[in-house]
Amino acid sequence: MRRFAFAWAAGLACCQLFPNLDGLATVGPSDADGVDDIVDVADASPDGGQDGGIARPAYNKGTGFFVLNGKLYDANAVEFRIRGIDKVHWDNGVQGLTGTSANTVRWAIDFTQPAANNVALLEGSASSPAGTVYDRTVVMPTPLAALACSTDPAVLNAAVSAWVAQASSWTTLERYSILSLAENWGPPSSSVWRDDNISAIQSLRAAGYHATISVSTGGCGQDLVDLASYAADVLNGDPEKNVIFDVHVYGAFPDVGALGKAAATLSGLGVPIFFGELGPGRDIGPSPTNLPPQEIIQTAEQYDIGWMAWAWDDDNLTGAQADNTWFALSYESDYQSSADLTLFGQQVVEGCMNAAPGGCGCPDTPVPAMTVVEPGCQGTPAPVYSGYSLKALAKPASIFTDGGAP
Repeated sequence: MRRFAFAWAAGLACCQLFPNLDGLATVGPSDADGVDDIVDVADASPDGGQDGGIARPAYNKGTGFFVLNGKLYDANAVEFRIRGIDKVHWDNGVQGLTGTSANTVRWAIDFTQPAANNVALLEGSASSPAGTVYDRTVVMPTPLAALACSTDPAVLNAAVSAWVAQASSWTTLERYSILSLAENWGPPSSSVWRDDNISAIQSLRAAGYHATISVSTGGCGQDLVDLASYAADVLNGDPEKNVIFDVHVYGAFPDVGALGKAAATLSGLGVPIFFGELGPGRDIGPSPTNLPPQEIIQTAEQYDIGWMAWAWDDDNLTGAQADNTWFALSYESDYQSSADLTLFGQQVVEGCMNAAPGGCGCPDTPVPAMTVVEPGCQGTPAPVYSGYSLKALAKPASIFTDGGAP
């Protein structure tokens, strides 16, 4: 049985801002600009470390994940690193997720549905385990609302009101979840981002939420100045000091040098950071970059930063289908073999170094068009894999491996 962790989130992949890195202090290895300098996978910590006698701080009143000294821990006080997948469609069970090894799924949810229905969907059952607590995945729910790249405080307030109104239902998942407050919300380089997120977090605490809360940086998730200037204030403004911060890796990071510089800066802030969205590269999308997914994953691993790929089911065709010209990891939200995965999915899930439309290493000639849905492989596959993938790196939270029931 696959083991996952859930995260709730609000909003859609959308990134327009290109933050200026000039003037931000860079810490960490001085040669972080080059992919050749990235640590070997054999040296990477699979889940960020093990229990070292850490105790939940007294100011944290929860029973689930918590933050201490810039690191994220699960309920057993074992360090946990997010390595997962974002999921767009709340109404699609996507059974294929169970084979990806993702340890976290951020699942966009529809707050107009009864809260009990949403919780049951994420919690899962023996008959419907995919991408759920039942299947040993950390869940990160996020409101499916008009939050994509909004800077309007009223939009954030509406999301907070929905969380507060449904607190009695969502807090039942506290042990297995991270609450994604309002993905993609916030102005760049602004004290408004700081002040409104602090107010939102305090409202959730007053409503009875003790879970770790994920906050996206401003500028559609790509602004580094918000984090460099205000992340520590947001963390300390939470009475439970239980916040992690989300950065999206798109057009603001045109190459591995820029990303390495940003990662070095972020790792020196003393707050938990993860790359909450990364895309396929290849100049795709509204904020395009040519950064290959595996270079992003390598950089994240070098700096002990978690990461998530956007998105399992970001379909661009009718009938819940996708091709290789957008952000979906799977052609039809399934995964039985490499042929079910897009080029992006093969790279992220399997670590494929020679991804092909028909599956990792497929030598078909002529190569199927990028716009074909799940073309299959007509030749004899000769796949080549790296160690930078969900299957190689993602480890479940210890709460799912200690013999306890979900």
